[in-house]
Amino acid sequence: MEYIEGKQLLKAWRDLTAEQRIHVMRTLADYVDVMRAIPQPPAPALAPESGWLGSATGGAFTDGKVTRSMVPLGAFCNQGAFNDWYYSIFSKIPVDRLAEVWRATRDDHPIVFTHGDIHMANVLVRVHGEGPEDVEVVALLDWEQAGWRPLYWEAMKWIWMSRGGNLMAPWKEFGWKELCVGYDEDVMREFQLMEVSTMPPDVDDS
Repeated sequence: MEYIEGKQLLKAWRDLTAEQRIHVMRTLADYVDVMRAIPQPPAPALAPESGWLGSATGGAFTDGKVTRSMVPLGAFCNQGAFNDWYYSIFSKIPVDRLAEVWRATRDDHPIVFTHGDIHMANVLVRVHGEGPEDVEVVALLDWEQAGWRPLYWEAMKWIWMSRGGNLMAPWKEFGWKELCVGYDEDVMREFQLMEVSTMPPDVDDS
């Protein structure tokens, strides 16, 4: 751990120009590309060499979007196993509606390393001037939810964390246009599922 001088992007956002905002978001998108390219190692407790979902070290992970809490989940040997568990927690959705969404859900996405909580409060920046490149991303914070997830997951979490009215509109729009390419239907399905869900705030992973 070390102290890094900077300002939360959430607090700096209003004072940034449109070009500076784009520069910051493209920098973060480059970080996402780098994370997605990390080779997945074998998980100590899981049989498959790759394709598993879990924490950075192969164990249980947390995800506030899935459980609306920090309840440990998994790990799961593949996306199909995750989907089977995931859909089991939406017990209060009408059976026919749940089955419809489940049938449309893929279980063959590439599994990539994911920060899982990229939003403005977790980005530190330093601003040196008024030019697009005069704003520098100096840190990406809060890796508690990081781990191995389906390829679309980072984009979904980016957009899901963009609630906040017009101030967040450019952030949300960038997520759709730049991070969801080829996976927008998967992201939309997640939001549709949450909209019809009456899932309780704490989910039992037992």
